[in-house]
Amino acid sequence: ITGHICDHLCQYNCTRLDYESPLKIRELKKVAVEMGWEEYRSRWHKPAGTGSQHPVAVVGMGPAGLAAGYFLARAGHPVTLFEREANAGGVVKNIIPRFRMPEALIQHDIDFVAEHGVKFEYGCDPKLTVDKLKEQGFEYVLIGIGTDKNSGVKLEGDNPKVFKSLPFLRRFNDGEKLDLGKHVAIIGAGNTAMDCARSALRVPGVEDVTVIYRRSFNEIPAYREEYEEAIEDGVKFCFLTNPERFDADGTLLCRVMELGAPDEKGRRRPLATDQTVTFKMDALVTAIGEQADCDVLYTGDDKDAKTA
Repeated sequence: ITGHICDHLCQYNCTRLDYESPLKIRELKKVAVEMGWEEYRSRWHKPAGTGSQHPVAVVGMGPAGLAAGYFLARAGHPVTLFEREANAGGVVKNIIPRFRMPEALIQHDIDFVAEHGVKFEYGCDPKLTVDKLKEQGFEYVLIGIGTDKNSGVKLEGDNPKVFKSLPFLRRFNDGEKLDLGKHVAIIGAGNTAMDCARSALRVPGVEDVTVIYRRSFNEIPAYREEYEEAIEDGVKFCFLTNPERFDADGTLLCRVMELGAPDEKGRRRPLATDQTVTFKMDALVTAIGEQADCDVLYTGDDKDAKTA
């Protein structure tokens, strides 16, 4: 999995930058699996002593849960992963488009985690609590629920064809028939927005997709290679533009922006001008960020304490 979608933050601090260019760590991970897996697999053996350490429950079977299960099992802990979905893999399995992450390669990693003695329990109660897990004999509980709380955009207007990024990508991955029309706008310019744009272009009937972003090209949060792949696919970009209203007739009213002083993250703040532009769009996908649903960490009195 990391050979295809590792965010390779280490690459930006690689010491080879002092000489020529950084090692392409993500590509090297892919090469390592392609060229060295069979030899490694022939020498691999199931970890000895599994069950000799404290039993651990891991909530979530996305990348965090799978990685935790793998390393805990290697350390000798009996591990059980709990997942509310009917499969393992989380966002990698259900959200990231298949043209970016082949399903067979995801299953390859899941199977190898299972071979380490890790147990998988699917379709679990979404209200599963730490206390319930400890009652089952687990001494430690790791929460790896991911960032599936999806932000939306406050828009005026009455056009119903507004989709949030994660549900949209899930439906696309499931092969669901999507009625997006011919012209689609994507709001946001992160990696998820690039996935949405490239996926929308693959929906039957769609002729063009435009990414609308309120800052300039220099501030886009998407990795450069993700942006370049979107360009190669034919995605259009409109910068310094912020949507305000999406009417039922397909009129998308946007505010022209300009950049001000840098914010706390170092990116220049987008400031509204008195100019507006309009587009004709059949559907809109919002992709402006995901967060962890921290409310699930609180129950009963804890929720009252959190509110207080």
